[in-house]
Amino acid sequence: MSLANQLDKEVLPYLNGDYFPACENLKALYFQDRAVRSCHLESFAARRFFGDRDLPTDVGHLIRNGFLQGFTSRMITGSERVSEYFSRESRIIPELSANPGTYSMLERVYSLEGVEGPFDRALVFSRSAQAVRNRLNATIGFLARNLKSMIRGSEERLLVINLGAGTARDTTEVSRISGLIERNVKFDNVDLDPGAVEEGRRIARKAGVANAEFLEANMFGLRTRYRMSRCDRMKRTGSSAGSEVFMIALKRPSKAVLRSCRVILGVSGGAGRRASQKDR
Repeated sequence: MSLANQLDKEVLPYLNGDYFPACENLKALYFQDRAVRSCHLESFAARRFFGDRDLPTDVGHLIRNGFLQGFTSRMITGSERVSEYFSRESRIIPELSANPGTYSMLERVYSLEGVEGPFDRALVFSRSAQAVRNRLNATIGFLARNLKSMIRGSEERLLVINLGAGTARDTTEVSRISGLIERNVKFDNVDLDPGAVEEGRRIARKAGVANAEFLEANMFGLRTRYRMSRCDRMKRTGSSAGSEVFMIALKRPSKAVLRSCRVILGVSGGAGRRASQKDR
C-alpha cells in the first residue's frame, strides 16, 4: 500500500467524528485523492498565499503538508502554532471568531481597508471576494436603473427602506454616483447590529451623502413606524411623511419574516453596469 493510500486510510475513521471539519465544501476535499489535493496547492490562490513574504516557513509547511495528507488541525502536531499565528496576524479571523455574522469581513472585501497578514490578503484578493464585489456593483446598477425610472414618474420624493442593510454601502454608493437619486430619494437603512449602523454612518459621511438615515432597529417593528400594511419591491405603496414609500430588501427574507412584517419584499439582483458619473 502506498504512503498516500495509507494516510488516507488513517484519515477515514475521523470523517464522521469531532476531528472532521463541519464545512461541507471543505469536507469534500478530504474525499478527494491525494493527487487531486496536490493540484489545489498549485492554484494561483495557493501560490499567492504560500508565497506571501510574511508567512513564516514553519506555518506554511504545517498547512501545506496537513492539507496534502488530508489531516485536520487536531491531527497535526504543532497545529497550535498555526492557530496562534493567524489569531495574532489577522484582523478578520478574530472578528469572525467573536461574531460569525459580522459585517466587518464584507467591508474589508469591499474596501480592501484594514487588511493585515497573509490570511487577510489571500481572502480579500480571492476570486470569491471578487465575486462579492461584482455582486455589489450589480446591485448598485440595479438600484440606479430602477430608482431613476421611479423618480421620473413621480412628483414626490421617494422613501426606500433597506432591510438588513448592514453598512448600506450599496445605497450610499448609488447616492454618491447619482445626483438625481441623492436629491429625490431618502434611504432608511435598518439593521440590528449597532456596529454596522455606526460604520454605515461613517461611510455615508465620508462619501458626502446626506439623504440616508441609519436605524438600529428590528424589522418586525417597521409596520408601526411606517404605518403601512403591504408594499412590494419597486412598486408604489402609498405615502409616509409626504414621501412615496417603497420597500426594498437586499437579502432574501424568510416567509415567517414576511408574514410578521406584513409586507411583501423583493430581492435586488441582476446584472447592470455601474454609473460612472453624477447625473446632471
